[in-house]
Order: sequence, then structure tokens, then C-alpha cells
Amino acid sequence: METHNSFRLWLKLRVGKALATEEASLSVTLAGREVTISSERQSQPLSEASWLVFDCHGFATEEDARDYGEELRRAVHLAGLCARVGVDAGDRGENRTVSYVNPEVLQGSGVLDLDTRIAPDIHGVLVLPDDGKTLFVRLGQAKGTVRSNADGFCSRS
Repeated sequence: METHNSFRLWLKLRVGKALATEEASLSVTLAGREVTISSERQSQPLSEASWLVFDCHGFATEEDARDYGEELRRAVHLAGLCARVGVDAGDRGENRTVSYVNPEVLQGSGVLDLDTRIAPDIHGVLVLPDDGKTLFVRLGQAKGTVRSNADGFCSRS
């Protein structure tokens, strides 16, 4: 089993109302730790973001990171309630893992180093080794529009 010297946590959540700032990220100190709040989409202003990521580094153990992440998740739920923002920070655990990328295929083709891991897309708390070997893959959003032919609504005489 591989051991790591440091862990990081990601708390990914959805907000009902975007934050009123044009900043792409904010840093806050919570319970003695610096937490960076940013959009899930890199460089997107927080005012346009419906998915936020709270990122915190430097935990000695995976358990410390997970405990802090669960406390942070509860605190964000409470803050969202008080501010009437509407926050969905997921449930406990990592049972909602979604991955759209197959790391074995990328590693086999030489696109991805063998020691690089791809982070799962977790809605809630995610704890990972803080060793610089994690790749966060975020796919773009798609929006489609379907239109009907107007002739069916109009009679032409």
C-alpha cells in the first residue's frame, strides 16, 4: 500500500444563486486553514458559477482531511441556509463517483504517465494525496435547443 505525506480535500457543491463577485476565486480562513473557493470551471467568475469547489491542502492524514471536509460541508450548508443561497453539498461518502475518462486507456497509449491518477468527479467531499500527481478532468457543458417548424401553427391563405 502506498503512503503519502500530505492530503488535500475538495468539496464540490452546487449553489442556487451565484456569488456576487467577478473574482475567479476567493481565499478564506476556516478553522485555522486556508480554503480556496473557485468555480468548477477554471477562470470562470464566481458570479457565473453554479458549481463551486472548496479546495484545502496540507492534511497529515486522509482521516484528518475527510473529517475537516465533512465539517466544512456542514458549515457551508448552514451558511447557505443563513444567506438564503441554496446549497447542495452532497451526502456523506464518495459513493457518487463519476468518471468520464478511462485512465488505463490514456496510460496505455502514452498520453498519461503511469503514476498520474485522474480524480473522480465527486459531488461532495473528495480526499486525495497532495503529491501533484492528480489530474482533474472537467468536461464542458452542452446545451441543445430544439425548434419546431412554424408552418404547423400558421395557416397561409
